[in-house]
Amino acid sequence: MEALNDELDSSVCGHFAFVSCNYENENIFKKYKVCNHAFTSKQQDWGYGELDKEVEMKQITRKNSRPILENNRVKFKLYINVIKDNTEKGDLWNHDTD
Repeated sequence: MEALNDELDSSVCGHFAFVSCNYENENIFKKYKVCNHAFTSKQQDWGYGELDKEVEMKQITRKNSRPILENNRVKFKLYINVIKDNTEKGDLWNHDTD
């Protein structure tokens, strides 16, 4: 039973970035904040609270010649690097909320 408790008390760390891009041309994109988070048995859920408003995604910018949201279609991508937390107490990216 101790091994199970140790596994439940461990954490897995994720380093990730969320991107929205034009459905037909992925070179038209917006990268959101790159984040680090330690997922634990007490804090399993975490993520972005909100993205751009629809009207902002439909705008053409100096950077992008076409909008990200075009013809009611958009593509979302998540780039993630999962890192095993090998620290003794699981505090690679410790958050005080635990």
